[in-house]
Amino acid sequence: MKKMAEYMKITGIRADRKYDETDYRLLDLDDILYIGFIYQGKIKILTFHTIYGKYHPIATLEGFRVLLKDHGFRSLDSVNVVNMSKIKSVVESDADIRVYFEDGTYTTVSRAKSALLKNFPKKTIDLG
Repeated sequence: MKKMAEYMKITGIRADRKYDETDYRLLDLDDILYIGFIYQGKIKILTFHTIYGKYHPIATLEGFRVLLKDHGFRSLDSVNVVNMSKIKSVVESDADIRVYFEDGTYTTVSRAKSALLKNFPKKTIDLG
């Protein structure tokens, strides 16, 4: 049986943040000493105690944008972080720009980020 640590990683944000990109880390299971809670007032926060210090699970798009940028993911709009290798087509209309995936789902692209899609097949739709 393959060891889970060989292929599974957990996304984490440093508990004692520096408020820069070094706060985010892909944690190997082998680097985790134990998982528990720390308390902030009455709130319990899940915490990974690692050889690098304490980390919390990432729960924001900004965290994933920073953490996954070196793995081919880009923020194409304020509501997403996209695996660029999974884009099948780009559809542009007067109303919006969308990227479509193999299963037919899509997400939106801001006009400011549309330059990131210059190498993808495009379709233009006239809604008027």
